[in-house]
Amino acid sequence: MKNLPTEKTTLRSNFLYCLVRANLRLQNKYSLLYHSVLGLSNGLKSCDTRILFSYYRHFLENQYIKCQWEVVCGKENHNFFTLTAYNSCVILKEGGIVPCNFLGTIIFLYARVLSVLFIYFFVWKKAMQFFDTHAHIGLIYDDPIEQLRVVQEAKQAQVTRIVSICNSLHDFTKVYDTLKTVPGVYHAVGVAPSEVNSPTKDWIRTIETSLKLPNVVALGETGLDYFRKFGDKRSQIELFITQLELAHKMNIPVIIHNRDAGNDVLGILSERCPEAGAVLHCYSEDADYAKKALDTGINVYFSFAGNLTYRNARNLHATALNIPLDRILIESESPFMVPAKYRGKRNKPSYTPSTAFFLAELLDMDIEDLSAQLWKNSCRFFRLPE
Repeated sequence: MKNLPTEKTTLRSNFLYCLVRANLRLQNKYSLLYHSVLGLSNGLKSCDTRILFSYYRHFLENQYIKCQWEVVCGKENHNFFTLTAYNSCVILKEGGIVPCNFLGTIIFLYARVLSVLFIYFFVWKKAMQFFDTHAHIGLIYDDPIEQLRVVQEAKQAQVTRIVSICNSLHDFTKVYDTLKTVPGVYHAVGVAPSEVNSPTKDWIRTIETSLKLPNVVALGETGLDYFRKFGDKRSQIELFITQLELAHKMNIPVIIHNRDAGNDVLGILSERCPEAGAVLHCYSEDADYAKKALDTGINVYFSFAGNLTYRNARNLHATALNIPLDRILIESESPFMVPAKYRGKRNKPSYTPSTAFFLAELLDMDIEDLSAQLWKNSCRFFRLPE
């Protein structure tokens, strides 16, 4: 209690202001900080300051927890257990505020109501969260415990939803069994071009059955990859078309892999894209290609990975600047395509916000507004509640 005023201090009952100030920063470096300020006229004249009631709420897994109270006088912080003021003020105790009379109660409740309203409309509703629409969690780590840790790290970085992707049905079964009950983790099932020569027996029936499992939200990834020359082009196209037809039958969106096969991918999608939509994941084409895709009238989205942050990725920068904002998604594509900020490290879903921050700067948008739009787009595409 050192340096706190000792004489009785008269605090007039008129309420001057109630201000809530919020500062939200991400990526495990900062906490969500709420300052609730209650100011009263003629307050604490002897130390020429105001009592500042501040509380810190740490943001963890989308839940607000633990409250710590302190008083700030002048330039010094004083942690204390009880502070008693006189005449229409309040008693402040560790863990909460207790009004000491009727007028103090009215002042206190008025301040708290305004604080709650401000937090709800200007802070809580703008609290950023990110949706990693494409992560190969099973390729980051094979160990199930490590996979769970990856998801936890992502949540601490405000990446609260992830779509887990597998290239093969065998891998899907393993990863799904590990993560099927983890909140915020969703799944896609399909056969990637890399598996064209060995999609497993009864693979069509397996996909159809798996699409009915809880939290399976898309078919994929599927598509064409002419860079690595998996099998022959005809076999890849047949595998791709069969899965597009299956997605149409099951009325579920599809995740598209395209590498050096842009013309064939767009030609096939223009005729066979399911009504539920398709996302060109880890987009690698240019703005003209995106315009052609949109001009076909198909329900198509464009997902940008960490390579968007590369200085020489001018084709991606131009694309992001020239397509509708409501058609943009982001992804980690982990463990690949690590953002420039984390070059040299194994990519993880927790790095996804770095791509969002770059995109916000590129589009000259507030990160809060962009993150809200990306969240809305992702939920719409995967048909999940916001």
